[in-house]
Amino acid sequence: MKIQRKNLAFLALMLVFMLGALLTQSCDKDPLPVVPEELKPTLEVSTTPQGVLPYGKEFILRWKTTNANTFKINGISQYPVSEGLIALRLFKDTIFEMQAINVFLSAKADKEVHVGDWTTSEFGLVSYYPWKIKEYRIAKDEVIVYREDPTIEEKSRRFYYHKNGDLITNYLATPGKWSISDDGKYITRDGQTKRFKVTGTELILYQETTWNGQPAYALTVLEHASTTPTDK
Repeated sequence: MKIQRKNLAFLALMLVFMLGALLTQSCDKDPLPVVPEELKPTLEVSTTPQGVLPYGKEFILRWKTTNANTFKINGISQYPVSEGLIALRLFKDTIFEMQAINVFLSAKADKEVHVGDWTTSEFGLVSYYPWKIKEYRIAKDEVIVYREDPTIEEKSRRFYYHKNGDLITNYLATPGKWSISDDGKYITRDGQTKRFKVTGTELILYQETTWNGQPAYALTVLEHASTTPTDK
């Protein structure tokens, strides 16, 4: 009985020594490394233009990073990582979530862009609804001096100016391309550039001509062909 008590006392003493050794080792462990500030990733972001973006207006987002091996926008990797830009047309409010990553460290930035409705830009006014020919006119010194109705075949033509830059008609098999100049005064269709004017109800294309030997403009006037948007 005395021998068993001595063994129990010995075991208890050994456990105390082992626990003390473990605690000493735990205290002696090196602390987690502290990453120097100069090695942490940084992220700088700039955008053009500022404020509410007109519908379909080109938006440019630029970034610049340091100490990063990965850069993502909305979860998609972008290249080059150190510095770059994306340019795209926006048609609705959009949030860009950006992240510069270096292994387990990151720098983040968010940018929310507000976009106006389709009436806020020439691009929107041209592309939102399909068009059909309404009338031909000749204007001299901004005065209409001649009008002519399109033929039945011309009246049946439809023009769809898609947001992606495709121009599709119901009488040509091959899609064309269209774009608007930065100043919003000229439209290019399949390589041909014309001055134009667009409102909520009419699209007018201008072509230089003469009337009674004097400089004038031949106008092709189009109106909406449907109340269903071109890009549903």
